[in-house]
Amino acid sequence: MGRIPEDIIRLVRDRVDVVGLVGRFVALKPSGRNHKGLCPFHSEKTPSFVVNPERGTFKCFGCDAGGTAITFLMRIENLSFPEAVRQLAAEVGVEVPEESRGERGVAERVYEANALAQALYREALRAPGNPGPAYLAGRGLDASWIERFGIGF
Repeated sequence: MGRIPEDIIRLVRDRVDVVGLVGRFVALKPSGRNHKGLCPFHSEKTPSFVVNPERGTFKCFGCDAGGTAITFLMRIENLSFPEAVRQLAAEVGVEVPEESRGERGVAERVYEANALAQALYREALRAPGNPGPAYLAGRGLDASWIERFGIGF
């Protein structure tokens, strides 16, 4: 799974009915512009959990939990951010694009650059006159450890 574009995340956030989503898990009662209920994240006897449909947010004044519909779903169902966005997107009819090739190519190039840098530093450690091997030996690292962990200078 690739990175979800910011405009898709915004669209999902705008389309989700946060009161309907939270209402699946919490008994909510209208209270002015907001809706109130008992917080699902901690035990309480009087409602301190508020959902604001205009902003699309929730807030508990007891345990300080708060956020958007995405945050709520992540917390209540123990999902990662991309999983929560994809689940809500499916519910509101927003198509989330699959992993783009460009992003994967960037990650592969970064790993390749790191591997090249590591090879350079490992070679520098083996250079004649380098004080690095003596220092590492003094720290208890012999050649097998240096090779095993790819240590360089």
